[in-house]
Amino acid sequence: MVDSKSTPVFIETDQLATLIDGGAKDLRILDSTYYFTPEEGDQVLIYKQKHIPGALFADLRYQSNSSLPYPFMIPKPEQFSDFLKLYDIIPGKTHVVIYAQQKGEPKWASRLYWVFQAYQVPNVQLLNGGLPRWEAEDRALESTPVEVGKPDDYQITLRAEAIRYFEDIRQLEQDLAEGKTDTQLLDARSAYAYSISHIPIAKSVPYTTFLNPDYTVKQPDEIKALLAEKGVDTAKPIVSSCGWGITATFNYAAFKHAGVGDVPLYDGSQAEWQARLAEEKK
Repeated sequence: MVDSKSTPVFIETDQLATLIDGGAKDLRILDSTYYFTPEEGDQVLIYKQKHIPGALFADLRYQSNSSLPYPFMIPKPEQFSDFLKLYDIIPGKTHVVIYAQQKGEPKWASRLYWVFQAYQVPNVQLLNGGLPRWEAEDRALESTPVEVGKPDDYQITLRAEAIRYFEDIRQLEQDLAEGKTDTQLLDARSAYAYSISHIPIAKSVPYTTFLNPDYTVKQPDEIKALLAEKGVDTAKPIVSSCGWGITATFNYAAFKHAGVGDVPLYDGSQAEWQARLAEEKK
């Protein structure tokens, strides 16, 4: 089991392979691949065709609050608790490693990672480079479905400071205009998506900025230097946003990896922002 007080955000492929080969106890590997359309792919079918040995498929559609009108909003406590029980994940005991299969899109893994972080579940890591790197290194794959038992009940608590809401961003707009805060809102979407529409106070910092050519995460010093180049002061408060609260979670992971801190996420992001502004104008 990884020490929760010193758990690195990312685990390397060779480290995970060693854990698997050694029959590590209390290890739970999750494949959180997701595709928007059937044309892009079928995440369930792709998981069944290949996955890291012992990995379970964690469908992000069921790790969202479907009662809200915006996609991929953080699940309710009881919903996420049920997920943990279903996947035999015991907070403080189970070592969780999350990956996604798409090349250059670690955001699907980082979204689930962020949910774990928001609910204060320790010993959770992202596989650096995801399945593309694992495959490129010719590591073992399997297609056998994995089954688990169910642990006892336990309670989880949402960390309130992990999330920002529409009202918070509205207040941030006002406070910035009045010079009452120096908080920075960063938009993790592509520069193109940002150019089409964005929250007025948001600064463009695409999540791909922090990826190497092989889609692994950059080193902490590189991340800090890149943030400085983009005019981001890491000594001042930061809030991360994007389109649907997905890509911003990779920035969250990268910033934590770099020692910038636990950056809160505007969970509704651009999707909620546009919808709520439209409601205000009615």
